[in-house]
Amino acid sequence: MPKSDEQREQEKLRTQDATQRMESSRRESSDAGAEKPDSIAKPDSRRQDPHHQVDRSDRKRAIAIGGIARQVDQIQQSYLAYVHAHRDRLQKRLTESFEHETKFLGEVQSVREQIRQLLEAEEADDEEE
Repeated sequence: MPKSDEQREQEKLRTQDATQRMESSRRESSDAGAEKPDSIAKPDSRRQDPHHQVDRSDRKRAIAIGGIARQVDQIQQSYLAYVHAHRDRLQKRLTESFEHETKFLGEVQSVREQIRQLLEAEEADDEEE
């Protein structure tokens, strides 16, 4: 498809803009690389100061450690919430188990009592005869 005049004009403007940005970038980098006589005598103290690097490293390390510590706290809270909820469920099941056991033993005792009563009644009938 052939390009319209408007598309060609926009492409030309983009190319000019890119060229201007490259030239500007070249000028800035050459200016930054050109050393002034004063800059040789006065080195950048932050670059030369070993404590500056240590301070920056310490800050980064402290930030990283703080982030890791928060993550550990979150993991701990999440795990303990799960464990406590699970423990509550287990305790509830244990209580239910004891209740069922008590009910079961009561019913077994009731059936045994009925059996005993039937046997006594039968013996009493046999003695009367």
